[in-house]
Amino acid sequence: MSPISEALHGSISSLFCDRFLRNSSYMTRRPGGSNDWLLIFTESGAGKYKTRQGSFVARCGVAVLYAPGDFQDYETESEEGHWDLTWVHFLPQPHWQSYLRWPMHASGVRYVDFGQAEACANFQLALARMLEMSRRTIPFALDLAANALEEALLWAHITSDPTTRHLS
Repeated sequence: MSPISEALHGSISSLFCDRFLRNSSYMTRRPGGSNDWLLIFTESGAGKYKTRQGSFVARCGVAVLYAPGDFQDYETESEEGHWDLTWVHFLPQPHWQSYLRWPMHASGVRYVDFGQAEACANFQLALARMLEMSRRTIPFALDLAANALEEALLWAHITSDPTTRHLS
């Protein structure tokens, strides 16, 4: 398998997700992006995201969000040597639109840095449930996975929106 993937993903019925542990040779480049949303969360190690504006290194506790059609170019950060990432391609429910308004940073990357321990732990737990349910064969497993993804997006929204940032 080539270390560079330029595949465009087709439409997905709900979501497609996994967790990878990648070494320093891992890289993905999609100049035209994908037809869906892509969320990538760094569990450990680090990933480097490149844009036309510059680059950004995401370490543990950082989630990156790509909208459909966004230029995608990311790889394992070479100095770190490994990247443990959870990712999900998804088509959002209509009522999720406000949850997807993440801040766009100067590097040209849309991301949330979970500096707050409670929000990060809850975000990670929701992603873990999403992964677990996506692998199940029970009725409505993908619906349950989508519910867990929605919870993760809500935690990201709470963390990134200054009006909802205050947790007790």
